[in-house]
Parts: sequence; structure tokens; C-alpha cells
Amino acid sequence: MSRDEELAQIAANDTQNYSIRKQALDDIKDKHLLNYLAKNAKDDWIRLESAIQTKNSGILKELTKHTDERIRLEAAIELNDQEVLAGIVINSGEDLHRDIALNYITSKDQLRTIVEKSTREQEKAEAAVRLGDKEVCKSLVAEIKNEDILLRMAKFINDYTLFAEISGKTTNSRIKKIAGEGLEELKPGSVSEID
Repeated sequence: MSRDEELAQIAANDTQNYSIRKQALDDIKDKHLLNYLAKNAKDDWIRLESAIQTKNSGILKELTKHTDERIRLEAAIELNDQEVLAGIVINSGEDLHRDIALNYITSKDQLRTIVEKSTREQEKAEAAVRLGDKEVCKSLVAEIKNEDILLRMAKFINDYTLFAEISGKTTNSRIKKIAGEGLEELKPGSVSEID
């Protein structure tokens, strides 16, 4: 039995500690053995890691439908499956999973879907800013209550009226100061205004 075959047995032995199995998996050089593990290992984390190492898109695609959201997320990241990532952003109960998935979304269509369907202001605002569409951002302003998010939107759309509104309504001195700085920059005749 070769060293890689011994390592594959360790990796496939789901009674062993995961970190030992993962280390064995990482030490395997034989791509055929890794591909075998991706298809046949009982532990879906070992399948995922094997599929990532062999770039087995068929197995990764299968794992984007897994019941464990962490596995779905990792597989979707590897495949750059924008639709699965957007689904996690919109539907996950885990904030960390939502944040990670959102960071990997580049598709304008999926960013629009998040703006339309997400129930969280931070995600809606982040997606809108990443879309680069000032009109979409302006349409969201009325929905957003968080002053930090509103400030970010005001900076992105470069909106004097929004800075004035934030400055006038806030009781937070930090927010008032930042909004005041934004107003100063956009004041007619200022250097920013001339640029």
C-alpha cells in the first residue's frame, strides 16, 4: 500500500478526529485518490475538501444543495455560484454566513435581487452601493433607519439634502459631526463642489 493510499484510509475513517483526517487529506498527492474521496467519503466535509483540491465541479455542484449551510456556502464560493450565494444572503439565519456570502457576490442581477428581497438594511445598502446605482440607493434611503448606514449612502450618492436631514435628526454627536463634514464638502462653492 502506498503512502497516499494509507493517507486516504485515514482521511476516509470517520471515527478519527477531523483535524487528523484533514491533515491526511492535505498530504495526499494522488489526484485519483482525492477524486475517489470526493465521490465516496462518508464525511461530507472530507468530500468537500477533496472536491476543492481536485476542482471537481460536479461534486461541488452537488454540495451546493447540501442540508448543512456551511457546506453549501463553501461549495458555492468555490464554484462562484452567485445564485446560491444570494440565496444564503437572503434566507440564512446565520449573520456570519450572510456576510461571507455577500462578500463573494459580484453579479449585478444577484445584487439587485438582494436589494429587493433582503429584510436587513445593512445588506440592502451594501448591495445597492456595490451595484453602483445611485438611483437604487436613493430609493432605499426612506427604508433605512440606521444612521451609520444612512451616512454611507449619503456619501455614496453625494447628497447634500440627505446629509442635512441626517444632521438635523440625529442625537448622536459622532453622526452629527460626520454629516456636518459631508455638508461642508458639498456646500455650493466648496472645493468638492467645484471638482
